[in-house]
Amino acid sequence: MKLNLGCGKQKCPGWTRVNLSRADININFETMDKLPIENNSCEVIFCGHLIEHLNDKTNQKLFQEVHRVLKRNGIFRIITPDFDLYKKYYFQNDIELFNQFTIKGKKQVPETKGYNIAERFINQFMSWAKPNGKGKLRKNFYKISKEDFDLLLQSNFNNLKTQKDVEGYIQYIKQFLPKNHDNITFLHINAFNYKRIKSFLKEAGFENIWKSKFKESKYNQLNTLNWDKFEDRSVFVECKK
Repeated sequence: MKLNLGCGKQKCPGWTRVNLSRADININFETMDKLPIENNSCEVIFCGHLIEHLNDKTNQKLFQEVHRVLKRNGIFRIITPDFDLYKKYYFQNDIELFNQFTIKGKKQVPETKGYNIAERFINQFMSWAKPNGKGKLRKNFYKISKEDFDLLLQSNFNNLKTQKDVEGYIQYIKQFLPKNHDNITFLHINAFNYKRIKSFLKEAGFENIWKSKFKESKYNQLNTLNWDKFEDRSVFVECKK
């Protein structure tokens, strides 16, 4: 069996699609007890741009389930926005680079229109937070108070300077997360770099873990699919059971 977790619209013969809805297996990752799949039954599992939508507890449970259902020597591939890269671009103050990150086709994503670089950075890891008076508010988006967003803008630069790793920044942004965040899984509520993903994987039981690259999976078929996205802003991680 081959699994695509958080598949979206991606399809490929021979792959089982797992998502919130309209998939082969429909599942709410936040409330699941376990994946409805037998132990040691999957040769490969792909997870592209899903974990940034889930909280830590859910991600740890998901990784444990992946370890359970993978066959021995099975491959697990993860792709997510790279906190370290975004931090680097943020301190370069390259607003044009961030503008490219919010373009779909030839149109700018309406929610980010008019954002400055700090607002764009925050939007990558708290995309539910919309500053008052800026951006189009889609259904179910949360608009935090002007006071809270001003606090984010004022403290974001200094906080990123003083925090040595992504963990500190995660704790910083959690104070602004709505209590009912389980209802916003289609938005970004988390952040990762390679070191943080590796720690989650080790906790789930994986030992053979490595930093991969764009379309350089050790599972060859994945390199022929168009599932690797956002080469210039993502971290690519693989592990073997």
